[in-house]
Amino acid sequence: MINAVTFLGAVILLFLTYRIFFFLKQLKYLKDVNYGGARRWPLVSLVIPACNEQDTIQAALESLLKLNYPNYEIIAINDRSTDETGEIIRKLSLEDSRLKLVTIEELPVGWLGKLNALHVGAKMAQGEWILFSDADVHYSVDALKKAVSYAEDRQADFLAVSPSVTAPTKLLGAFLCQFMQQGSYTLNLNRIEDAKFSETIGIGAFNMARREWVEKIGGFQDIRLDVIDDGALAWKIKKAGGKTTFLSGVNELNLEWYKNFPALVRGLEKNAFAIFGYSLPRMLTFTVANWVGFCAAFIAPFYSTSELILDFHLLSLVSFLLMSGVSLQVGSGMSGLYAFTLPLTWVFVPLISLRAAFLNLKAGGISWRGTFYPLFLIRREQKFNAIDMWLGK
Repeated sequence: MINAVTFLGAVILLFLTYRIFFFLKQLKYLKDVNYGGARRWPLVSLVIPACNEQDTIQAALESLLKLNYPNYEIIAINDRSTDETGEIIRKLSLEDSRLKLVTIEELPVGWLGKLNALHVGAKMAQGEWILFSDADVHYSVDALKKAVSYAEDRQADFLAVSPSVTAPTKLLGAFLCQFMQQGSYTLNLNRIEDAKFSETIGIGAFNMARREWVEKIGGFQDIRLDVIDDGALAWKIKKAGGKTTFLSGVNELNLEWYKNFPALVRGLEKNAFAIFGYSLPRMLTFTVANWVGFCAAFIAPFYSTSELILDFHLLSLVSFLLMSGVSLQVGSGMSGLYAFTLPLTWVFVPLISLRAAFLNLKAGGISWRGTFYPLFLIRREQKFNAIDMWLGK
């Protein structure tokens, strides 16, 4: 029996290795985009929501103001901040007319704060394209030129770009790598541009959409209570008939996702349960499947008595670690050495998600940016379900 389980573990590792290889083979990079030659540079409106972001907003906006793009505006939304965020934006706006400050004093009933800020910014945007980003993302000077060139050449209506991720601590880096690696197990990038499939990707750090399509779907009105707002926007545009696409922005965009491991755990209290459509059975199924896979891949081999199966397992394990290291290095800009932490984080990530679900159920809702949202309301109004999308429903 134990030899059969060990063999199963080896098969799981080989399957994941294949999925990572398949993902990397499909992956395209913003850094490789050629934007030379005579081009039309349409006006781009960058919408940056910020709620109590005084530690990051100045550096992020200064990065945007240095973009080598001839035709853009920045709409920075000070969303009910109680720190110096608004003042920092105001001072920068006085120095550069491309930057506009918009202040939100109150949150309308029935809206998530960030979704409302994005909606307000979208209504003010004058650009042919609207780029929704965050207040802690740094851009290379040519990033926007490359993004617009790629989207225009592909005749896309929506482009998501994933950033390089900086982890201040090794522990945080290990868990961030686990979360990022899970995407390579599940995503089929070839389907993102294919209208026959529902699959698409939204990235909060860089979601760029044609303004006509943002207006066509009614802005964020219909998804105003979707916690996974970036994915919801991409899904909504594709569902309406728009063409979506995706690039890796490694070396072109940079994001310090969380400051430390406790911040990661707290951050997932908002969206970990949402990924499963607030379904506890689905989350438990995911958890059990993860732990069964972990036991088969990393525990059973210690008890196996078949040298042939152990050799097969070792080959599978080495293949998995090497392919994972390559994926982390080239796909996200993080050290490939983090691949050796994946077996450990594999077993602990479901615990973080379960904790988030327990807290959401216990409190009867989620708390985000100082506002409490009842779970019954979030469940009732949720339009985008990531699991259903991946399952093709």
